[in-house]
Amino acid sequence: MSDDINVYAATDIECDADGLRHHLNLYVKALGVGYKKLLRKHARLMCEDMLDYELPYQPEMTRLGGRGGAAQRKGMDVVEGQIWNVFKPLGEASFHEIAKQDDYGIFAAYIGDRNRSGLQVPHWLQDGLWGTAEWQRFKAAFGGDIDSFDVGASFDAVQAGENQIKTIHEAARGGTNVANYNTKGSGQYFLADAQHKLPGYIARVQKRVGRLKAGWYSAGSQFGKMNKVGQWIISNQWGTGIVEDQSDDKKTPAITVGNAAHGRMTKDPGYNAFKKAIAHRAYSIRVDLIKMMIKKGKKAELIELAQRAENAHLFILNDDPF
Repeated sequence: MSDDINVYAATDIECDADGLRHHLNLYVKALGVGYKKLLRKHARLMCEDMLDYELPYQPEMTRLGGRGGAAQRKGMDVVEGQIWNVFKPLGEASFHEIAKQDDYGIFAAYIGDRNRSGLQVPHWLQDGLWGTAEWQRFKAAFGGDIDSFDVGASFDAVQAGENQIKTIHEAARGGTNVANYNTKGSGQYFLADAQHKLPGYIARVQKRVGRLKAGWYSAGSQFGKMNKVGQWIISNQWGTGIVEDQSDDKKTPAITVGNAAHGRMTKDPGYNAFKKAIAHRAYSIRVDLIKMMIKKGKKAELIELAQRAENAHLFILNDDPF
C-alpha cells in the first residue's frame, strides 16, 4: 500500500529555533544518527544559509547564492547608488538655487562644474572668465521669485573633503555599525567636483562589502569547511562570529551560532534574513529525511511520521511537486 503513496517536503513553511529543533529530533529518532554530529553539521549549514541570505544577496539565487561574484557586485552597486543618493553634483542645481545662495564661491564652483560637464550656462559665462561683475549679473537675472525647477538639496557641504563626505554618508545610513543598505532619507547635499571626489571614496567603502557575511563564515568554519565562499567574504572578517557549543550537554545539547554585526539576529534588520535561512534549513532537513528513510527501506515509517498531527503541515502526501 505504501508503494502507492508519495511523500514530499512542504515548501514555504515558516520556522523558528524550536521548529528547527523539532526537525532535528525527527531526523535522529527516524534514522538513529548521533545528535551531536547532526547538530554540528547543521550549525555549519545554517551559517552557509546565512551567507546566502545575509546582505548582499540575490533575490533570484544564482548557483553560488549570496557567496559568489553576483552577490558581491550587487552589494557594490548598492553602495555606489547609496552614496550618489546622498550627494548631488553641484552642477545639477538650478540657476535660481545658486543665485539665492548669495555666495560667490558656490557660484564659481557651480559654473566650473557645468562647463566641465557640458551643461548649459549663460552665454557670458561660457569662456570661463568671470568675476564679481558676472556674479552680480547672474544674481540679477536668476535670483528673483521666478518659476524654476529646484533640486532642493543642501548647500552645507559644497566644498566637502573626504572626511566630511564620510561623516555625512555614515550619518545618512544610521552610523558605522548598522547593517543597513538604505539611507534614512535625511536629505541630499550638493557637492562640487563630485565626479572626481566621490569615486575614490566609493571604492574604499565598497571594499567593506562582505563584512556582514564574514561573521557567519568564521562561525561556520568552526564546524567544518564552508563551501564556495568568495574571498571578498573571507578577507573581510573582523571578529563578529558567535559560537556557543553545548553539543556535549547530555540533557539539552545545543549549538548557538550568530553574528555580532546583528547581535543574534533576534530583531531587524537581520531577523528577516535569519527567518529565511532557518526556514530553508528546516526544509533541507525534511528533504534529506525523506530521501534517507526511503533509501533505508523505511517508507512505511516515513508515511506514518508524515501523517502525525504535529507533522502534517511539514509534508505533502500523494501530491506531485512539479
